[in-house]
Amino acid sequence: MNRLTEKDDQGNWHLKGVRWEQLNDGQVITGELREKLYGALWKLMEYEDTGADPEEVEELLNFEKTDSYRLLEKLNAEERKNHWISVEEQLPEDDVLVLVTVSGIYNALTFANAIQIGVYDRDGWSIEGYEDWNNPNVTAWMPLPEPYIPALEQDKPSGWQEQKHCWKSTESCIKT
Repeated sequence: MNRLTEKDDQGNWHLKGVRWEQLNDGQVITGELREKLYGALWKLMEYEDTGADPEEVEELLNFEKTDSYRLLEKLNAEERKNHWISVEEQLPEDDVLVLVTVSGIYNALTFANAIQIGVYDRDGWSIEGYEDWNNPNVTAWMPLPEPYIPALEQDKPSGWQEQKHCWKSTESCIKT
């Protein structure tokens, strides 16, 4: 950033190229001084037109501390978690079920980039349901997604238990 201000040897700030004495009462404002003041005021106007206040600018400079940054980090983590990983790039942890893209022939079945559930260990890949398939050609894998949880259950506080309130006269029940 090209600053418009600078500090002198005593730590006093001033407009670059403008000494404070030039701004005292009775001083002649030269064309050069007028140009520097006008330029500084123009930059101030452009800054104010952004609508940002100094605190917001500081937040932008400290982006890692913002909610936006935290949300982007969470989104990036989810994206990394839910994408295909080449077996050339990385293998999953041993004995962990994952989704795999597999090709090859098992008995009379031909698989071409089929999505199956598989597991990797020191002996190689095993495909669920086809355990005796020798050397399936797995090209990519991804972690299994989290199990589905209905929205109502996601919002329930821990330790929450469903209760029914019934009225004998109407035999109506309300779940709470």
